[in-house]
Amino acid sequence: MYTRGQNRGNSQVEEKEMNRYQLHIIGLIDVIWSKNGKTTMQSGKVMLYSEREDRLHQEDVGAMLPIKAKKCLMEWKLINERLMYFRLYTSTLEISLIVVYSTTIDSHELFMKQLQRMTS
Repeated sequence: MYTRGQNRGNSQVEEKEMNRYQLHIIGLIDVIWSKNGKTTMQSGKVMLYSEREDRLHQEDVGAMLPIKAKKCLMEWKLINERLMYFRLYTSTLEISLIVVYSTTIDSHELFMKQLQRMTS
């Protein structure tokens, strides 16, 4: 998974990088999209995203999935604006992916509790 900052107006940049590096799924940080949600982009790729409650557009997370993954996306959940997970199911594979924005000033104990709750 590839992670980088992403702006609402620059989603095409991430799509080009996905194609250039032949990436299928990317995790994104500092996503500047309104509210929490899931949308299908013009290219058919799926964008999952979160927004902070204070709408500062900092530390938000997101993920971009290919068209094929649209059918495989069975579950996705935002634990908070900085922690997201989603599950993909195929005929041969079940996989859970986590996108995290964590700073060095975060409480390690609190972060681990949230992560453990999310994965159980």
